[in-house]
Amino acid sequence: MFEALKGFRDVAELVKALKEYLSFKNKVLWEGTVAKGNTITVKNLSKYLIAEIYTRYGNGFINPQSGIIRISHGDHAGGTDDTPINGYVYGSINGDNVTISHCKYILHNPNSSHSVVVQMNIKKIVGIEPVIPESLRNYLGGGIKSTNVFAWRWLSCCL
Repeated sequence: MFEALKGFRDVAELVKALKEYLSFKNKVLWEGTVAKGNTITVKNLSKYLIAEIYTRYGNGFINPQSGIIRISHGDHAGGTDDTPINGYVYGSINGDNVTISHCKYILHNPNSSHSVVVQMNIKKIVGIEPVIPESLRNYLGGGIKSTNVFAWRWLSCCL
């Protein structure tokens, strides 16, 4: 009888740990406007393996655990000529603090020369894949290996 109670307790703890983990997935961590040369505090960013940064023209993924931001992305301006745009974001991460050192884009006009390099802003940061909580690692076998298995599908190049 006591074994059955222990089993139910283990299942309850596992469900609680999964609920905690899933509550962090795909969560908007910050919304606003931030430009080059500024630092913002993004609550709980340090609890993520993968986050997504949205700009005026596109978005890109980062690994907050790495301490660096290096994003290059493309988009188009729409309209009749569907002008391609390339943007990039560089910066650093220290815990929950994000410092943006560069956030720019350039238009590739198909019928004339390129535009000048133009400053743009970051609009949103979304936490995609959280670090697996300690309580859940106990059930997965623990360690960084189990944490990376969850993130592998997103950033296999960076882990």
